[in-house]
Amino acid sequence: MGRLRDYYVTGDVGQYPVGDFAGSNFKPGQTFLTSASYDIKSVKLRLTNPAIGTGTLTIGVYAVDGSGFPTGSALVQTTFDLSTMSLGETWYEFIFPSSALLANATTYCIVLETSDNTENVAWDKGTGGIYTDGKTVRIIDGGAWGNAGTDYDLIFETYDNFSPPVDYNTIRRLVAAAANKIYYEDI
Repeated sequence: MGRLRDYYVTGDVGQYPVGDFAGSNFKPGQTFLTSASYDIKSVKLRLTNPAIGTGTLTIGVYAVDGSGFPTGSALVQTTFDLSTMSLGETWYEFIFPSSALLANATTYCIVLETSDNTENVAWDKGTGGIYTDGKTVRIIDGGAWGNAGTDYDLIFETYDNFSPPVDYNTIRRLVAAAANKIYYEDI
């Protein structure tokens, strides 16, 4: 896992539907403002699964238009097999097969979509201080993007592709000092 970059993890007041809910198909997104320029490699989301389902969940990061809604093709995207989800509320990390450079101080959107209208997964909502650098958006039944609500945001974390360097020159030594001399032995 890379370094944590942008996030909203305050509170937990319920869930926002992904896929089928009350006979409608929901496709939610959460916009966020980047705190620096970085290559996004993964996102962590807190999701709730009320029942083991089938199909796939698609997770993508998109640029946004002048109104703050996702536009164009996903900059990065991955899928997740819903049959492997645990029941209940859990953090999931979704690692993208490649990274994409996000510009500093620019708004992007994390979008979730199920492979069909029969899956019901939920993205956890947070409150306790609304996320001022983004908003929750959604499409219902294939319509146009719209604002989902103003009293909550969806819980997320973004990570870059940083990997700490590996030190290949490390030597382990047993060291002892006696009679004004230092003795060591490589172990």
